Amino acid sequence: MHSPSSPLRCALAPAGGTCRLLTQQRGDSCAPIRLLSAAHFFHYMASCVLPQVRGVFNGAALVFFSYIGFDSVVCSAEEVQNPSRDLPLGILGALGVVTACYMLMAAVLVMMVPLAAIDTGAAFAAAFVYVYMDWARYIVALGALMGILTTTLVGMYATSRLLAAVGRQHVLPPLLARVHPRLATPYVSTIAQGVAVAVIALFTDFADLAEMVSISTLFAFWMVALALMWHRYCQPQGPVPPLKHRALVGSHMGFIVAASLAFTIVYQLQAASAWVGMVICATVAIAAAVSLQLSCKQRNAPMLYGVPLFPYVPALSVAVNTFLLGQLQKPAYERFGIWTAVITLFYILYSMPAASYREERRKLSGSVVTASTTDDGQQLALQDRAAALSRSQLHEHNSAEPRTLL
Repeated sequence: MHSPSSPLRCALAPAGGTCRLLTQQRGDSCAPIRLLSAAHFFHYMASCVLPQVRGVFNGAALVFFSYIGFDSVVCSAEEVQNPSRDLPLGILGALGVVTACYMLMAAVLVMMVPLAAIDTGAAFAAAFVYVYMDWARYIVALGALMGILTTTLVGMYATSRLLAAVGRQHVLPPLLARVHPRLATPYVSTIAQGVAVAVIALFTDFADLAEMVSISTLFAFWMVALALMWHRYCQPQGPVPPLKHRALVGSHMGFIVAASLAFTIVYQLQAASAWVGMVICATVAIAAAVSLQLSCKQRNAPMLYGVPLFPYVPALSVAVNTFLLGQLQKPAYERFGIWTAVITLFYILYSMPAASYREERRKLSGSVVTASTTDDGQQLALQDRAAALSRSQLHEHNSAEPRTLL
């Protein structure tokens, strides 16, 4: 006998008197027939399955910031011996391990504790208490603490390198590009972002921070996917492609974005027939990607490593990121809009004039200007020596130990 809240009872709720009469005569024999009918199947999907699917996607959009660690590997491009080989292995390997761990942990959690009994504040610690393994919650707490420390270190490592690289271009103050004379690390950017992160974390709620990081990460990945398609089709090493070619590529990208946005909006309507619109939008996006590949020629194909299945992978990235962005709440967009406006204003008033002034000085002097103080040349030489030192130390370390073929 099914409980009133079971999926089968949920699917059979709108049944008429005929099925009730047959059920009284033949037991539950009518239930499979009604479930297999098209109308009741779609009702079952809309009222019982889709709410659970929505919860999965809402959670995915919120915890997407957990995946930003793998792209920190890219920031070590200046400090690895063979970037063309090591960076793809590091990125794909880290992404694969993180994805597998998340899936396994989620599966174990729902097998240990009923869904309604999961503690949202301390899910795994409470789950071990639920199964009478109180001692295991201390291991979970230790692992969580170590995860916070390692995540913080990785984030500081990546951000400090990004700030230093941007500071060299004078988009940010060039002081951030300074390298420590003994440690050969960008110490100014490390200290600056460490203080900023500590202050923000001290006075901001964790849920708000999670949404801000998630929306920033999703938007960045969305922009990177679009930029990759434009770069491969419209930014060649030689002559600039004609306007007709660029307009054709831009129109295909516009169709992909519009179809992804329409798919997200239809999904949010939560109507019983929403799946029809979702199928149409997905078909349009796929057709636009196929047409882009067949009708447009790549003008900047990579010589070494390139994104596989191009342009389908970046098109899928645009669709997925657009969909996940649609699951976030209104306050996240309000804060993101304010922050974007402030950064845009800073870029217009400071970064553009500073970068232009640096470029003019570079053309006049014939050398790259890396700082605006009197020891510009010393800082440039120090950065070069730091990069050379890190590579030489890595080469000596690899030579002293036996290598393992990956």
